[in-house]
Amino acid sequence: MKRKVSYFKIFLLGFGFFGISILWSLYNSDIPIMLKSFYNLSYTASGWVMNVDNILAITLIPLVGFWSDHVWTRIGRRMPFIISTLPVGAVLFALVPWIPLWFGSSTTSLVVFILVLFFMNISLGISRSPIIALMPDLVPSEERSPANGVINFMGGFGSLLVYFVIGKISTTNRPLGFAIAGASVLVAAVIMFLS
Repeated sequence: MKRKVSYFKIFLLGFGFFGISILWSLYNSDIPIMLKSFYNLSYTASGWVMNVDNILAITLIPLVGFWSDHVWTRIGRRMPFIISTLPVGAVLFALVPWIPLWFGSSTTSLVVFILVLFFMNISLGISRSPIIALMPDLVPSEERSPANGVINFMGGFGSLLVYFVIGKISTTNRPLGFAIAGASVLVAAVIMFLS
């Protein structure tokens, strides 16, 4: 019997991509500025810091994806990874702009800043592969293309929201902008878990 996909459920699943797109869009636009303005890092050094997520993408993410394929729990294969790491990444991201306010521009501040970014990237890296795998888990193969369109729409909408609203808030009040992005990820995690 043909399995019917619930597009409402796909829309709710898209909130995961919505929240993550908000966070990563703000991360990619604001973190290089902070590294340069607060710590006077060169473009090369800033580039290495910004490449941490790309390094994790080719190391950590495939391993977690393989692991989640072979996990069976009461709340599914993917959800344990998502609800245990996505909120941690969101909270760490919200803390980032406070580090130079608390520690100034010292070497200690820079080390703490990079460590928080590193653990944030690990947390979000662990959750990324299970979030991506949720859609094929829920949707039959013949309906994955339109479902993918819904999810990508939600991700694109999150990026546009940063460009037109949250990014502008962050330029005048960076802790508030980062808190909004972190909160959007927390809300996305709750919606995905409940739905």
